[in-house]
Amino acid sequence: MVDNKCRLTDLFITFSKIGAFSFGGGYAMMPVIEREVVDQKKWIGSEHIADIFTVTGCLPGAIGLNVAAFIGYKLRGIPGAIVSVCGNLLPSALIVLALSMMLLIVKSNPLFEAAFSGIRPTVVGLILCAAFRTGKTSLQSRGAKVLCVAASLVSVMVSDATIPVILAGGIIGYVSQVAMKCKSATRKENS
Repeated sequence: MVDNKCRLTDLFITFSKIGAFSFGGGYAMMPVIEREVVDQKKWIGSEHIADIFTVTGCLPGAIGLNVAAFIGYKLRGIPGAIVSVCGNLLPSALIVLALSMMLLIVKSNPLFEAAFSGIRPTVVGLILCAAFRTGKTSLQSRGAKVLCVAASLVSVMVSDATIPVILAGGIIGYVSQVAMKCKSATRKENS
């Protein structure tokens, strides 16, 4: 169920809230974005959010901003994309500015360093949560699971493999879909 009647102010407020309370970058934002946009606001259907994460993850730039732009555009066109990105970016920019000024004052404080030692593993947990949730909807077949594992292994072993892995995944997906359609057409002809 998609609600295209959201207001620009709703988009701005929603993505401002996501930007203000999501720590760890775009991948850590994904569960928060999914909860807000799919579960609470019901602007995007759950079957589409994995596709949005996949497409925006392949694009250059920050995934959180890409997702905001994609959802804003889908719901309200170019003004929606602009408002969503601005909403998502504004809190982060203000927080980074404030933290930069604060860091100059307390950069060697042991309490500050201790807080970051707890934040780092938490961010990894949020990223794993996003991967798990996206995997539940994206990894429906054995072939998709094998492709996911293969892409992960190549990415770990080869440092600059992102673009080749994405291209290979797209080609493999396309070829497998064409093969399935040909197989289905052959079955219909033989029946």
